[in-house]
Amino acid sequence: MSDNEKHQRILDAGLAQFCQYGYRRTSMNDIAEKADVSRASLYSYFKNKDEIFRSVSVNVHEILLRDIDKVLRGDDKTDVAERVFRALFIRHSRFLSLVVESVHGVRAGRRVQPTLWRCGGQCQSPIRGKINGRVRAGASGCENRAWAARCYTG
Repeated sequence: MSDNEKHQRILDAGLAQFCQYGYRRTSMNDIAEKADVSRASLYSYFKNKDEIFRSVSVNVHEILLRDIDKVLRGDDKTDVAERVFRALFIRHSRFLSLVVESVHGVRAGRRVQPTLWRCGGQCQSPIRGKINGRVRAGASGCENRAWAARCYTG
């Protein structure tokens, strides 16, 4: 197994453990067992549980950003309004489902808020840029900035 695969395996295990047991009840040992790696190996990738938690949060948002970018770049046959809707749905639904499905979601949401704020800004930029580009190009379904702003902000 490559280093990247092991790193991702640890992040996936961390996400599963945090969702199931919450931050406080999840130990480094729990994550190591779930990832099927030794504790020594786990500590060679992450210095502590907090670092894993933050990395898990960033990882979830990086996946969201890739998915959002893919939707926004979609084929030319898809209306820009539909693409924006899909991007916003991806942005909000996937992470919120993790929070809602976990019995520890509220606490986790508070703990990750600063990281989410930073990652949220990264999500907004591609969406805004795509909307503005389509508006400038006169794309159908997105004729004016007021509509685009309403679409983006809900």
